[in-house]
Amino acid sequence: MTALTSLDRFQSVWVIDTEFRCPDGERNEPVCLCAEELRSGRRLELFFDESQPPNPFTYDDGTLFVTYSASAEWKTFLSLGWELPPHVLDLYFEYLNRINGVWRGSQCLRRVGAGLVDALTQFGEDALSHEEKDEERDYILSRTSYPPEGQRRILDYCWTDVDGTRLLLPHMLPDIDLDQALYRGAYTKPVAWMEHNGLPISPLYRLVEGHRKELQYTIALSVEEKHDYGVFAFEGKLRKPVFKQRNFEALIERLGLMKTWRKTANGQCSTEDERVFEPMAKLHPELEPLRQARKSIKTLSLIGTKLGADGRNRAGVWPFGQITGRNSPKASEFILNRPHWVRNFIAPTEGRALVHADIIAAEAGIAADASGDPELIRIYQSGADQYIEFAKSAEALPPDAVRDKLNNPEVELVRGIYKTALLGIQYGIGAETLSINLGVPFWKADRIIASHKRTYATYWAWADAQIRKARRLGYTCTEFGWTLATGPDTSRNTLLNFPQQSACAELLRLTCILLEERGLGVMLCAPHHDALYLECSEEQAQFVAEELQRCFKEAAEVVLSGRVQLRLDVGIVRFPDHYEDKDGKEIWDIVMKFLDEQANE
Repeated sequence: MTALTSLDRFQSVWVIDTEFRCPDGERNEPVCLCAEELRSGRRLELFFDESQPPNPFTYDDGTLFVTYSASAEWKTFLSLGWELPPHVLDLYFEYLNRINGVWRGSQCLRRVGAGLVDALTQFGEDALSHEEKDEERDYILSRTSYPPEGQRRILDYCWTDVDGTRLLLPHMLPDIDLDQALYRGAYTKPVAWMEHNGLPISPLYRLVEGHRKELQYTIALSVEEKHDYGVFAFEGKLRKPVFKQRNFEALIERLGLMKTWRKTANGQCSTEDERVFEPMAKLHPELEPLRQARKSIKTLSLIGTKLGADGRNRAGVWPFGQITGRNSPKASEFILNRPHWVRNFIAPTEGRALVHADIIAAEAGIAADASGDPELIRIYQSGADQYIEFAKSAEALPPDAVRDKLNNPEVELVRGIYKTALLGIQYGIGAETLSINLGVPFWKADRIIASHKRTYATYWAWADAQIRKARRLGYTCTEFGWTLATGPDTSRNTLLNFPQQSACAELLRLTCILLEERGLGVMLCAPHHDALYLECSEEQAQFVAEELQRCFKEAAEVVLSGRVQLRLDVGIVRFPDHYEDKDGKEIWDIVMKFLDEQANE
């Protein structure tokens, strides 16, 4: 077995695949399993009708499991009550790593696809077509029981994936750093736990689903009555709220923002949320309720976040879904990707507690640690507000300025401007775009950027060196081997952001692996950007919070250089309370008032 020489540390190597049904929001319902042990040639197949057989595999340090997208198989194991294996090589992760940033002619390989069929095709191996795979999956999903010939059909289909993974293995092994790949493979287990467990959602969410149209009207009306935007019109018998573009532009004109608001190709004020509305609302907080209302009304039309019969939101984590290695769950499925007020429905049930944690200013701290910039390190280690400190360095605030939301609105306004500027500059924004985002002349935006580069000169020298190195080598990667291929068309901004975002992804990933290894996988619920959510019994909550802190600290000691000690903000929510997102408070209060009135009626 020449292809397995790099796997000599393992006495047995199992290639495995499972088939399952997975109704929206529910756990995997096992259908069958096929596996082949490559050294002995032993083949194993199991069909799960009504029985749940014991785990046929023996785990020890000399056993390796090779899969293509292992978290799907481990969710089946969890549904069967089987223990997860210690060592995993996931060729899906390794193929993603291999093609990350790679173009073949005019095709970006990531966009072509990263399924097993795509990988086999790239190496010239025969495989079922996408259409054939879809047909077989449709057959499995279309029924809950199968005649003998149907069972044989499903097993034969499952074997095609085992055989395909076995064929793929020798093509990929020569270019795989096994230790790094096993680390990535270990992440498949916490991912499986998170997708298996999901987030606990309050029963109130079902009430909202049943009152979507009334709530759209109530949110729009309440926000209009309080803020007098004059943007929403109410049409038809149902008084459906409609966001009127001409009314919105009249509002922008009244606020004196017409000259600085970014326009569309046809000259209208853009309402594109991420690039325009959100940064402008940060500069002009009086617009944030309008922005949240608009997003909420749209979300209520598409509210279908997947909930299981047990009231839990289970969504695909999609690990390594972004080029930086971050997760990329679908917005339509994942409640944490919805407007801020919707997140308030996350709530533990009786006797349970939710432990949540968020890395404080993660990318700023990582940039300080990696670059060794003394000013960035000072600001992060002191706990000072980085946006106010930047404003001070640019002489926009006096040296003794401190943040006081209630009593010093002028400082808060300047902070908002420099927060938008700082975040934009870190992502490589130019003076022209920054001037539009801030509503200031070009020369002033240029001066703000120059101030940042002067104040944090060490960081910029490091960042420019990283970019030059990536251009010279044709790739950039993390210490753990997550790689981005670079070419002439790779943007400077992509290279500027990769080190911080990819390191943050590695940090969160390693924290999850350590939690799973210490028996806390059963408590993992979801990741979100730089945050984690776990659920446990009320009695365990304090221990889980402390263990989460320990795992995060250990992960940071491995991922970072040690110049900066990243901080983790940990909170505990106990029944009957719910998770609170302060940015969604105004809309949440409107929704709760509406539901209270419905209950009273």
